[in-house]
Order: sequence, then structure tokens, then C-alpha cells
Amino acid sequence: MQNTQLLGLSGIFNYNLLYFLKAALWITLGLMIWKFPTVLPSGLIRLRGTVILLALIFSLFHVLVFVIIGLITAFSKSSYNHSLWGIVSNLASLGAALAGEELCRSFLINGTAKKQPVYAIICFSIIFALFSIPLGGIGNLSGNLKILNFVTENVFPQLAQSIAASFLVYLAGPLPAIVYLGIIKSFELLSPYIPNPSEIPKLLFNLLFPLLSISIILKVYAGEASKYERYTYKKSETLSWTVVSVLSIAIVWFSVGVFPLFPSVILTGSMEPKIMPGDVMIVEKMNGSGANVGDIVMYYSEDKIYITHRVIEKTTAADSVQFVTKGDNNSSADPKLVSASQIKGRVIGKIPKVGTPVLYLKSIGNK
Repeated sequence: MQNTQLLGLSGIFNYNLLYFLKAALWITLGLMIWKFPTVLPSGLIRLRGTVILLALIFSLFHVLVFVIIGLITAFSKSSYNHSLWGIVSNLASLGAALAGEELCRSFLINGTAKKQPVYAIICFSIIFALFSIPLGGIGNLSGNLKILNFVTENVFPQLAQSIAASFLVYLAGPLPAIVYLGIIKSFELLSPYIPNPSEIPKLLFNLLFPLLSISIILKVYAGEASKYERYTYKKSETLSWTVVSVLSIAIVWFSVGVFPLFPSVILTGSMEPKIMPGDVMIVEKMNGSGANVGDIVMYYSEDKIYITHRVIEKTTAADSVQFVTKGDNNSSADPKLVSASQIKGRVIGKIPKVGTPVLYLKSIGNK
């Protein structure tokens, strides 16, 4: 239901029908889970109240820090309907979805996490994050800035919050996860203005804050649980999730060009046979004037799209460096000269076919 555009079904369901149909499906699924034999969470029963309280505190702290970031940077007007009917319907839909989703999450994680809890938490965190990410929008992404916006607005907030919720249901069942996600998401629905910092601060907050919160909750829980022999806290749990968060940031920064190297998916066959559609190019940032004849460069055209072609001629006139570029598979050179300032980097390597799924998603998005 969330990704009808990705499946080519966007014309079948209108927005209002989808909105309430998703809530109805979650309610139905939650009721089905409710009827199954009870699967107990892995944490101590006597500490469930503590976990719920911690979830409440950190969700409120999440909202507070987010507002402070907005005061320091900027706010933008919310796109949600803030009429009485809009607020009631939005909260009702959110409550239904959260109840059904967290009942399912708790049932699945606690039913499979007895021997390998980390694997179960990672797996189901990704799956449940996908329920909230509008994958259909991937087909319209072009350029690193749009990719960065999509990542910071959709992917990592949902993934990090999903990881936090998965740990909460693992420790104490669905209620703390409902409290945690409910307060965070309710703020987005109820506030007429939403903090709107720049991409990198937003990414750091959306990724690190939920993971930091759950790390602190685990430490507090471990301190309480250490009084009882039934629970043995592993210090490696916090360390492993710290490593995961750092690696996640590194991957995103690499993808959007924060590092000297960044990837780019080739979408056309203009550079065949050396570079095929779906290949991922590793591009090295450079001063455009340093490009030479024979280099494969990525440049930003006047049509505001990235093109990866080979330099076949370099000219210098009146301290201005310009280049003639051409795709290896094209019969003629590109019609316009490329200035040094347009060149973003030089291709230094490729990973064949890794970007093929992007081609598929873009083809669907363009239908």
C-alpha cells in the first residue's frame, strides 16, 4: 500500500482510500497476532515498567532536541492537515498502524531471537523500516542532492527509529515501542511547523539520536538487570551498534560526496562497451582544470543533469579552460563545450552491474 507507485499501481488507489486502508490492514494484522499464542519478550518482566518509562523519556527528549535544532537553524511549514478532522484522522491512523506494527514486530522478533537476537533485530528493523519509506520516489531521484534529501528525510530516520523500536520490543514487548514511536511521529503530525535543518545536521540527528538513545536504555536496563541472575548484559551490544551507526554515516557520506570519492550509477549506454548501464562509477573529486585528454569525467550540464563522458580535446583561452567531451559509443562529440567549473570529478574505477536495481526503479518511476 505504501509503495503502489513502485509497483505501477498508483492509479488504482486514491490517497484517502490508501490512507485508511493501510490503517485497517494493520489493525487486522494486529488482531491476528493478538489471537496467536503469547510470545514473551526476552527481558525481565519486573523491568517492563522501567523500559516503558525510559522509552517515554527518550522520545520526549528526541522531540525537545529536534525543536532546539530547529530554533538554531530553521523551521518549515508542515504539510499535514491541522484542521480538527485532519488531526483526529491522522492520529487515529497513526495509532492503528503503530499498534498493529509493533504487535507484529514483537511477535516476530521475540519468536525468532532466542539464539541470534542481533540478526533478528537487524533483519526485522530493515523490513519494518521499509513499511514507512516511500520507495516509489526513488524513480524520480537524480543528482547527489536529491539522493541526500531522500536519505535524510526518509531512509535513515525510519531505519534508526526502527532499530530502536526493535530493541524495545525485544526487551519489553510492543508497548514501549508504541510509546517511543508514537510521541515522535505525533509531533510531526500535530506541529504546524517542523524543524528543517540542513542535510548533514539532519542526517546526524536522525541517525545517531535513536541509536544513542537505545544504547543508553540498554545500559540503564543492564544496571537494573544485573541485580538478577536471569539477565547477563554483554558490553559488546552497545559497541556493535556504535560501529553500525558510524559505518552507516560513512556509507551515506561516501554516497553523497562528502569524501574525496563518491559513487555514481550510469544510466545510459553512451560509454559502452567500457561502461555499461547499471555500472557504478567511483568518481574522484578534482579541480576541473586538471582534467586531461583521455580522462573520463563527470560534469554538470547546462540542462542540470550529470553526464559521464570522455575528454577528447582540451583548450585554454584567456585563462579559461574548456573541454570537448564525447561518449565512447556516440557518433559525435557533445554539442556544447564543458568548462572547468562544470567538472565534478574523474572516474577512477567501476563496480559492474551493482546499480542495475536503480535502473529498474527509475524505469518504473518514469512510466
